Amino acid sequence: MDVLREIAKPIEAFRRAFEVSFADSFQSTSGLVQEALNHVNGTTGKHIRPLLLGLCAGMCGSTPSEGSVDAAVLLELLHSASLIHDDVIDQSPRRRGALTLNAMYSNHVAVLVGDYLLSVAFMRATDSGNKELMSIASSVGKALSEGELRQIEAAQRSDVTTEEQYMEIIEKKTAALFEAFAFLGARSVDASSEQLLLCSSIGKNLGYAFQIKDDIFDYTPSKEIGKPTGNDILEGKITLPLICAYQKASEEEQETMRHCIKRAQSEGEAVTELIEIVHKFDAVSLAHEKLSLYTEKAREAILRFPDSLYRQSMLQLVDFLVERNY
Repeated sequence: MDVLREIAKPIEAFRRAFEVSFADSFQSTSGLVQEALNHVNGTTGKHIRPLLLGLCAGMCGSTPSEGSVDAAVLLELLHSASLIHDDVIDQSPRRRGALTLNAMYSNHVAVLVGDYLLSVAFMRATDSGNKELMSIASSVGKALSEGELRQIEAAQRSDVTTEEQYMEIIEKKTAALFEAFAFLGARSVDASSEQLLLCSSIGKNLGYAFQIKDDIFDYTPSKEIGKPTGNDILEGKITLPLICAYQKASEEEQETMRHCIKRAQSEGEAVTELIEIVHKFDAVSLAHEKLSLYTEKAREAILRFPDSLYRQSMLQLVDFLVERNY
């Protein structure tokens, strides 16, 4: 059985209700829009964040509610829209092995479909009448945009981002969304103040870990091509493995790295050299160590909750996020 389906067993009714409601959001009277929406809905991934929301609701002592489903759908629509826009920014031809909207159609269509999903998300928020939900969704949307803009700004400097700057970027572009899912899972079942804080901590730390794991993939052999992809470097993104290598490098090696970073977006040899430097300093292992710090913080918060099937599944979800290979 699929690992995530097994993890979701304690909240199976929530998972099914979410899938139905989420799919219902992908409807349009326009033929082109509907065609594009069908493609997006078929490539939206494993819905890890809604699973996090449902498990947080369960750990707080209640079966996930209708409000839990509404919050999960709203935030996942926001997330889906942000991914479409990210693909346009990064000029990505594929996501999870499938063609992106910008590759299938055009940047114009992709941007407008992303905007369409944002509109659907905020229509749902308005219809809910839940001002806190609207406020959190707006804050998350703002954070996602700020995170991407900071990453673009860092890439334009053609220098090595500091670890502090990197953490600020991923806090906004990834951790804030995870935190919102976890917090709203707790809020949707009227959790206590302590439970809300614990769920926020779980979400935020898992968000950090999730992004670090994603960034490690760029330096891990790809099954398709048999070597590291280096896509982040090509896009000018300075992520944790490269930062860890830079911290261990001599001044002369740091100068070489800075020179390679400036050339990386136009010269494949520079990308290869940077990947080799990362492995020379075993920087992927160093990044894994930092990832483990965040997953341990998440586990500590999870273990503050009473033992239950929900808690057991949440711990399994943490393991999955660490061990995943996609």
